[in-house]
Parts: sequence; C-alpha cells; structure tokens
Amino acid sequence: MRSIKHGNTLAVREHLVEGKPISRIEALVLFGVQNLTQVISTLRTEGFIIKSKRQRDMLWYLQGGRCALCNCTIPKTRFHADHIVAYIKGGKTVIENGQALCPGCNLRKGASC
Repeated sequence: MRSIKHGNTLAVREHLVEGKPISRIEALVLFGVQNLTQVISTLRTEGFIIKSKRQRDMLWYLQGGRCALCNCTIPKTRFHADHIVAYIKGGKTVIENGQALCPGCNLRKGASC
C-alpha cells in the first residue's frame, strides 16, 4: 500500500475523477480530508461531476434503470453517472455525453474512452 499524505485534497480529487467512489470516513482516514462535500462541490463546478441530482436521475431514467455496458438492473440510488468521452479527453459534462453505469463497469472502464 502506498504512503498517503494527510490533508491531501489533490489525492481525493484524483480518486473521484478516476470514478472511484469514496465515503466521508475514507476521505478522512485515508487522506486526512475533513470536508469531502467541498471537494465534490469544487469538482462539480469545474465540470468533472454531473452537477445535479436531476441530471443524475435523467441519466438513470433514459436508460430504464439499466447499466449502459452490461445491461444489469441498477438501483437509482446506487449507480455511477459516467462521461462517455472522459472529461480529461475533452468530453463535456452534459446529458448527451453521460451514461448510467453499475459500479463494477464504471471502475473497470476508468477514463479509457
């Protein structure tokens, strides 16, 4: 396991941008970041994360509650809103470039597209 600096907001940002979920407890214990909400809010402002619950819900509804890659049923409260073309590769944070993925597919996909 790699050594992690406490208070490392940049590491939490990288973790989230890579599509890896993280809880408040993990952010605090692993990275020493006390305000995960602030980090997520900043990422939303910068266009890395879908900006609203309404947009997330729209992605889920458009796909009928199914993962875009493996077609498994995904609960509305437990899916990943994903960029089809990764943000770091020029993809925009808009509904047309979004898809609902199950956590497994999103973590396997990463920023490969």
